[in-house]
Amino acid sequence: MVMSADTSEAACTECGAGEDVERAAHSWAEAMTSLAAAAPGGHWRLGEGGAVLAVTGAPVAALNGVLNVAARPDAAGIAELAALAARELTTVPWSIQIRGEPTTGIVEVAGHYGMTVRSQQPFMLRPFTGNEPTPPRGASVKVRRATGSDHKVLSAALAAGFAVPQHVFTEVASPTVMAAAGMTAYLAEAEGTAVATGTAAVFQDCVGLFNISTLPPFRGRGYARVMTERILREGRAMGARAAYLHTTEAGRRLYESLGFRTVGQWTTFSAP
Repeated sequence: MVMSADTSEAACTECGAGEDVERAAHSWAEAMTSLAAAAPGGHWRLGEGGAVLAVTGAPVAALNGVLNVAARPDAAGIAELAALAARELTTVPWSIQIRGEPTTGIVEVAGHYGMTVRSQQPFMLRPFTGNEPTPPRGASVKVRRATGSDHKVLSAALAAGFAVPQHVFTEVASPTVMAAAGMTAYLAEAEGTAVATGTAAVFQDCVGLFNISTLPPFRGRGYARVMTERILREGRAMGARAAYLHTTEAGRRLYESLGFRTVGQWTTFSAP
């Protein structure tokens, strides 16, 4: 069961990790605005109460819309930017994303725009303590940083890993995004074939892990673990003091084995 944000974050504060949780949450918001700024069709805008409108132009609701990472998100600030999003985003889906459980006011704002689908994702944190993960034995794969010239290979690998059309990743795997400060895309290759993907976003002394996927024919061989470990090592080398990610229940066990712990949850509202 996923702990509520209030309960889990209070526990983290007691164990000394509360500051890391706050830093990681704001690191994620900065990663989203940086992604929006770098995407060819993207832009972002800051609203009241810490609300942000971040638009990448990708045909994915979670990559466009209003987000607020405050521990107690402000409904008024979200409503202001949601009205702007409704006017501007007529060709791509969008969403409202908040930290923790929504207030009645936020639920009403989402409902006003037909966002009746509510989903939640665990938010996981791994402080760097000096005990780094050991690479698994037997996983023969080369992980390298992807460059702008790899954008077609990367978007194809991401599409295969997430079972979606390739155009879904055209914006977020573009050369401009891959060259953006703080953002690093990775490809894992076995015998010259792309087998796994990953992206690191280093902001505010935290490294965020995104787009960890393994192509279907190569699953079950430890490639996602190797990719995650590479990002953890490089994130720490770039000055991060903690790592964070959003995951599904299916991926939770892997990340727990690498030292991540659930410290809260994100709620996303989208249209059916």
